[in-house]
Amino acid sequence: MQNFNYRGGSDGDESAALSIQTSPEEAMEILDRYLAADLEEKASIAGDDQIEMFIKYEYLRQVDKRWQDHLEELSSLSESVRLRSYAQKNPLVEYKNEGFEMFDTMIEDMRIAIARKVFRVRIRRAGVRRSGETVPAQASHTSMPSLINSKAAVQAGERREASPEKAQVVRNTPKAGRNDPCPCGSGKKYKYCCGK
Repeated sequence: MQNFNYRGGSDGDESAALSIQTSPEEAMEILDRYLAADLEEKASIAGDDQIEMFIKYEYLRQVDKRWQDHLEELSSLSESVRLRSYAQKNPLVEYKNEGFEMFDTMIEDMRIAIARKVFRVRIRRAGVRRSGETVPAQASHTSMPSLINSKAAVQAGERREASPEKAQVVRNTPKAGRNDPCPCGSGKKYKYCCGK
């Protein structure tokens, strides 16, 4: 008899062994307890809001990833369903039935992929390295202060002439009128050449 050991519970205080003789219902119950404890542990570390945001992000990412593939599959399905009219089948009904099956399969695959991702992810505490030493977590953007605030950029030492508020365009050639010859030298009127 082959045993598969796993440690249940979030603290490892509860342990159980899955064996070949374990019934499927018992195995599902043990697995459900383990997954629920794992999700609770992740929520206690990161917080419920962060876990919900992660799951929402994964849903959006999976929808974005799979939707275009689904549309391509539907277009190839429409081409293949047309030939079924020769077999005395209604192509519209065949397309609807197989399209719904493909959509249900896509949704189920998305759910499985999201569940795998959620239970595979490992959460580390902020600022803690693997060796155990803590590092203060800070982020700042000092290299491009003009993007944040132009007044703050002036205070940071940027010249006033470089700020976009004071920028003014200066012409070095006179403005061409609509009926004047085009300055590009084509011989046409400006309104028919470059002034369109």
